[in-house]
Amino acid sequence: MEAADAGVAILIAVGGPVARAIAAGAAEAGMAASNIYYAATSAKAADLAATLVRDGDLVLVKGSRGVRTEVVVDRLKAEFA
Repeated sequence: MEAADAGVAILIAVGGPVARAIAAGAAEAGMAASNIYYAATSAKAADLAATLVRDGDLVLVKGSRGVRTEVVVDRLKAEFA
């Protein structure tokens, strides 16, 4: 999986079966299971991200409008603005 190959430190997969498959793929590609998280909703992912992200971290939020990943972005902007 590209996330593992790119050296991504933490992955938070959000949503349903596709998100679970992404998380599983990252683990299969060698990403440490302790750095892979799953959240059923963007609100839960936002809470999780707010506890994991530190000032100065580079964060990529990639997702769909259907899952409402903008909730994660808005939360991180509020936390680190």
